[in-house]
Amino acid sequence: MVRFIYLKSHIHYDNQLIKNYKVNFLVWKKIFFDEIIYIVITNYFTRETERRAFVKHRWNLREEEKREKERLAAMKAGIAPSHIPTQEEIDIRMKNEYNDFIQFEFGVLREMGLRDENEAPVIIPAAS
Repeated sequence: MVRFIYLKSHIHYDNQLIKNYKVNFLVWKKIFFDEIIYIVITNYFTRETERRAFVKHRWNLREEEKREKERLAAMKAGIAPSHIPTQEEIDIRMKNEYNDFIQFEFGVLREMGLRDENEAPVIIPAAS
């Protein structure tokens, strides 16, 4: 008999606990619903941003591979140059072209009488 009363009391306790749990859940839901939605949406946008960056990176890789294949096909056909200059070589070539232009401009201005014979153009060193 004691055991039955204990079980009955235990069941009653569990029902009360379940009722309290339901009430607590409803209160929690009302309080934190907006915060949960904010977190879910923020996580969604974060994942989408990362996915978009990954997709763009993959597109760039595919385009680079395509350009490389086209370059190799052109080299095999004898159309493209076999040497691709590095950024440093391009910079040196551009500085040399700029220095040539400055010297030409200075010569034209000297012939027009707008510059003195003693003045020299400012030349940027090609190697940096």
